[in-house]
Amino acid sequence: MTPLDFFLWGVLKERVYSRPILNREHLGNRIVEECADIMPETLDRDKTIIFKKN
Repeated sequence: MTPLDFFLWGVLKERVYSRPILNREHLGNRIVEECADIMPETLDRDKTIIFKKN
């Protein structure tokens, strides 16, 4: 896994678990929804920051 993978899961985890999960299907749906909501500009900006540190 790359630093960007860890960043992405950190962001997703906060968003996915911000409200109670009802079951496994609900968890899967929430992950898909939150992935769709993360704006590409956010990922591009954070990817640039991560790679500048290395």
